[in-house]
Amino acid sequence: MVVDKSKPIVGISTAFTGKYVAVKLVIRFLELMSIPLIKSTVTKPNMIEAASAIASADYCLPLRVYIGHIYQLIHEHPEIDVLLTPIIKGEHDDSSTCAKYRDLDGVVIRSLSSITGYRLKQSNYRHQEHLNLLMNEEIVERLAEKGDHFPRVIAPEIDSLDGNHLRQVCAHVYGDLFQWKKAKKLAFLMKRDWSDARNDEFKEIDQAFKKAYQDVIEKQSDRYLKLLKDPTKVRLALVGRNYLVEDSALSADVKIYFTKKGVSVITMQDLPFWELQPYYQNVNGFYDTHRLGQAFIDKMIDHVDGFILVGSFGCHPDAFQVEYFAKYISDQGKACWTFKFDEQTGGVGFHTRYETILGFLQQKRDERIQKLEGIQDMISHISVASKPVTLKNEEHLPKEKKPLFIWPYMGDGIGLILKDIWHQLGLSDFLYPPKPVNEETIIKGNVHYTETCSPFALSMGSIRQTLDRVVNDLEEQANIKGGQVEPRRIIILMARGKGPCTFGWYAIAGEPALLKEYQPILQKYGHTLEMFTLDNEGRNLLAFLQQVSTLATHDRLAHLVKSLEQFLHKQELNVIQAMKVQTQLLKMLKNLVWPGWEKLLAYEDLQNKALIVRAHETKRGTTTQILRKWIRRLDEVHTIPEILQVKEKALKELEQIEQDQEIKPKVVVVGEIYVSLTSFANRGTVDNLLGMLGIEAVEGMRLSHFIRGAFKGLKAHYIQQQPLLKPILQGLTEKGLYSPNRWVREPMAKPFLEHEVGGDGQPTVAHARHHIEHDGVDGIVHLYPFKCMPEGMAKDALAEMCQIYGIKSIHLSFDKEIEIERLKTEINTFASLLHQEIAMRGDIRSYREEEIQRRQQIGHTIEKVYQYSK
Repeated sequence: MVVDKSKPIVGISTAFTGKYVAVKLVIRFLELMSIPLIKSTVTKPNMIEAASAIASADYCLPLRVYIGHIYQLIHEHPEIDVLLTPIIKGEHDDSSTCAKYRDLDGVVIRSLSSITGYRLKQSNYRHQEHLNLLMNEEIVERLAEKGDHFPRVIAPEIDSLDGNHLRQVCAHVYGDLFQWKKAKKLAFLMKRDWSDARNDEFKEIDQAFKKAYQDVIEKQSDRYLKLLKDPTKVRLALVGRNYLVEDSALSADVKIYFTKKGVSVITMQDLPFWELQPYYQNVNGFYDTHRLGQAFIDKMIDHVDGFILVGSFGCHPDAFQVEYFAKYISDQGKACWTFKFDEQTGGVGFHTRYETILGFLQQKRDERIQKLEGIQDMISHISVASKPVTLKNEEHLPKEKKPLFIWPYMGDGIGLILKDIWHQLGLSDFLYPPKPVNEETIIKGNVHYTETCSPFALSMGSIRQTLDRVVNDLEEQANIKGGQVEPRRIIILMARGKGPCTFGWYAIAGEPALLKEYQPILQKYGHTLEMFTLDNEGRNLLAFLQQVSTLATHDRLAHLVKSLEQFLHKQELNVIQAMKVQTQLLKMLKNLVWPGWEKLLAYEDLQNKALIVRAHETKRGTTTQILRKWIRRLDEVHTIPEILQVKEKALKELEQIEQDQEIKPKVVVVGEIYVSLTSFANRGTVDNLLGMLGIEAVEGMRLSHFIRGAFKGLKAHYIQQQPLLKPILQGLTEKGLYSPNRWVREPMAKPFLEHEVGGDGQPTVAHARHHIEHDGVDGIVHLYPFKCMPEGMAKDALAEMCQIYGIKSIHLSFDKEIEIERLKTEINTFASLLHQEIAMRGDIRSYREEEIQRRQQIGHTIEKVYQYSK
């Protein structure tokens, strides 16, 4: 191949995200533009070996293999100028990809180079000289050297298959390849059609995109029709992520094996999206693979002899999805088998099981043929939907039963704020708070979806424990009164995410499991059970509030309902009336929520004071005892003056605890919010172990941070929907000048973690950096669930931050194990290292003041490097 030296050579992997339609379109576009491409295609054993050695063990197998592909590309082809690592956020409406897709450029750079070194390469040399003055010069040189030998990376973010959006993506990719100025990109995007223009370059880009769109999007495969044409062949539907199904090295030759045996193997890739769309719209989910997979199952269930479900071991989304699909298919009377694949290569070890499955499928094929009235009749109905598409029926539960609100335990903070809000609403009598989690919680929670993250097990276990107590308490009350058990409407309060973290799966997977499990005991006493989530589509929020408002002890909730009714019908009002209703509603919500919010902030202040004092107390246990006393007192008051008064008195008493006057190491605790805030979930690391070892701790991850982050997203969405602003933003979006999904929760995470990866990944990095630069902490304690993808990405970012700022870190992952001796040993070792460093510092107060200034200068310089390189 003759390479045009005026054009950059681009390296791209067609594995992993390369299996997405949008990425195929970008590749086709670049081919039509005659850009020299070097593609990594088939996964080979040496790639998996390289990935296992280079990439973080906290990453799932597919992400590590992707890194192996990129490693192979740049080492076999040093002539590559640019790496293309497309970030797929979603291809279809109302769906999300998981965290592993969201920071591909960062993952690749951190794994094979360094973020700082990569940015320094594209920056001004003066920035490196400045860092040499602030840091160990050898470290700076080493980081710069890593970046110096690494290609430039382009990571376009893809949100949909909309033609205009993909045109913008292709234009940005091409412009970035040739390092266009922003004005030139804008000039191209301002016009939708350049076919008749005099600008030959713009015309060529336009024509290439249209051809690529036609070749890839408009000609999506309808291969499934051919695969179903012969009714005598065994038919197998293979369900899983495309990068697994289509990559034999990652799925043990499953597709190849059955295809060679003469089986018609059908995958999602064989159907165009418009065939799945009617089913896709009916799926109650948020992940693209969940919605597409379930739509595929619904479409094919009457046409195939069985299903094989594939997933990768250590992938939390797959841990939910595979088991969920298996139950979904089995409930419809269809055969299915599940496989989870890990690092082993080749399919020989699986062939025995494949052979058994094949025999069963052949029996099912024979049964199917016998049931057919005629082959021709079946062929004529192939393209017809296998069953009617019906929307999920809303369950209208009896309104006369008194409600009982429960929720999963997640530390004292969430209990304080929820109880106060229910008090303000006049519904305190209907709350049933959970008990703190313990060993039994994990056992009770680890019943279904056992390979998922530990917060799911603890949440479900906590709900089960509470339900058991509720049923027993109601029965005991009835026995005492000598009457029958009063039937209650038990409502589980649950938040619900929409990705990219698996938190959104909790309600989807948990509710049906709990309903089935508790059905006998609930029916016995006439109780009903439901789960209410913040974005629950199956229940009208206003109607729900109208029902419970009649039970409130005062009329505040009734006024809120009336205000909500007016707000929802504001289109019937003029502008002034609508603004008045909106202002009134916001004021009412603030009055209801603000005391609880102040209570949460007070609790967090007390908790953080205790984490400092506990490291100095001379009598062990005093701090914990006093803290618990004041948390109970905080729970009893409900006005802002009372809350602030309790906080002031509590802080004063904590300060008066007898303490040593020694200088102790200080660490910031960050990580996934459930594990960070729930003492048992982190096995007492924060509340007990650090304090016992004389380590001051600062909570870098707080519930208030999480709530503020959620409200940032709500605020952004609210602003985007304003009648005067919405058409303007839509116009800017069409021109590629505005992206509604590009808001950043925690800007301070950049450049170490640039993209929003879901969960608490970005907050982990941002809050750690804040306390490094402003509190002068001596170390980072990073807590997260085993194989949590957002935290896996954050872990690599934290490691580079520690190298740059010169501090130590410990990363602790928690699963469902109970034994903590290993944990104690690790924390002991970490604490000893910190104490040794403190002992060598001399005047530690003076050192910390100087160190804070140095770190802030480093952070400021890195910000400049990042902005310059962008």
